[in-house]
Amino acid sequence: MITLSVIIPVYNTRPYLDECLRSLQEQTLRDFEVVMVDDGSTDGSDEVMRRFAGADHRFRCIWQTNSGPSAARNRGLREAQGQYVAFLDCDDWLLSADCMERMCRFMDETGADVAVGHVLSVWPAGRRRTWGEGQEKLFVPGRVTDGGEFFARVWENGCYVPMLYTCVYRRSFLHGHGFVFDVESIHEDELWTPVVLTSARKVVYTDVVHYAYRQREGSIMSGLSAKERVASLPVTIRKLREYALGYADNADGRIRNALLQDVAQLERILAGLRPAPLAGRQLADHWLLHGLFMEDNGLWNGRLGLSLFFYLLWRHTGNHWYEEFAGELLDRVCNGLSNRLPVHFADGLCGIGWGIEWLREAGFIEGDTDDILEEVDRAVMERDVRRMADTGLETGLKGIAAYVRSRLDSPRQPEKPQPFDAAYLQELEEACRRADIGLWDGSCSPTDVWTQLLERWDDGFRTDSLSWQRGIVQLEKGGTAWKK
Repeated sequence: MITLSVIIPVYNTRPYLDECLRSLQEQTLRDFEVVMVDDGSTDGSDEVMRRFAGADHRFRCIWQTNSGPSAARNRGLREAQGQYVAFLDCDDWLLSADCMERMCRFMDETGADVAVGHVLSVWPAGRRRTWGEGQEKLFVPGRVTDGGEFFARVWENGCYVPMLYTCVYRRSFLHGHGFVFDVESIHEDELWTPVVLTSARKVVYTDVVHYAYRQREGSIMSGLSAKERVASLPVTIRKLREYALGYADNADGRIRNALLQDVAQLERILAGLRPAPLAGRQLADHWLLHGLFMEDNGLWNGRLGLSLFFYLLWRHTGNHWYEEFAGELLDRVCNGLSNRLPVHFADGLCGIGWGIEWLREAGFIEGDTDDILEEVDRAVMERDVRRMADTGLETGLKGIAAYVRSRLDSPRQPEKPQPFDAAYLQELEEACRRADIGLWDGSCSPTDVWTQLLERWDDGFRTDSLSWQRGIVQLEKGGTAWKK
């Protein structure tokens, strides 16, 4: 029997297909087949398929009229002959030459039904992010876990990844349960992944980052309108709810509860999609689907910054679901505050704390921030500012100064002490003076720092159509781009 079948639904991706197929051809695992199912392409993708199939007998071409990726994957499953099955989208690629060999080795050594790896999102401007980070803290690579327990733990710890191509599957397990992709929904991952994981008796976690997920305009998911998503998502929600309610869980109900939380999250996404402004639907839709699975909690590229985007979008549209989603992101950030994070402004405590103060000042949140940021204040004071060579905003002295200034500007009751002791403030003032940083003038004020952030986001993410940073810049310019 062939070791591995890789199933690729192909539709109008000629510019990317060669890279996708070459990443398979270069695998150190030699005993595999590639089942390419052309779903009625009209751009010459079939020529690339024929070229690879003609040069390498392991590549097989199958043709069908346009029926959608789920139907194409189902056709590939019927044709697959491998002991294991993996899925690859035709505009993505495998990251390393040995990744499939390593994934299959985990399956061989453990007898698992499913092996879970990692996906790396890659944006046109070069930005990258690994999905599923945090799972390494929950599971030991190579150790088998019950599938339902795996699903519950990743959901409870905020590191669940619904993408179907994170995994390699045992074909006999898929066929034995009769698993097929839902052709009624364009959100096939959202149903497939929880059902397959919670049905598996043996899931093995791997530390293999094997899959490159290309973020681009014109892909199947990014090209869908909000109307198409709104029409499709209720089908997935209904079927997943039925599965969750009928799931034979243990006495504590953790797995069923995780499944129902997944359903609730999809319902929030659906509610957020319906009234989205026309030109902003693609961006809001993308981050409603993916935002909770971010690993970075920071201001520059993480959950805190994304919460700012959804708060601003709520103010712009009046859609209270955006406010609720922003609040959920903010709760996860606050729950994850730890002095183990760097002090940096871009991706660490200073930026998170500054962002929370900005949200309070802008009227998005209420209450006393001292209780939330007390641990951040202590961590900041432990940093010796006198020895800092980096004076910049992102990772240096100015970022600390901006945070301290925001905290000192924050209103508090007269009887409450200032968050920083006098000796620390004196050291900070002296360090800022030497670096020509105006702690008390406009350059470190929240308004000026916000302006600097917008300028840097505008410059750094201008070409990234799926960037929430770009969305913030558009909204702060008046939101006209969201009303077209």
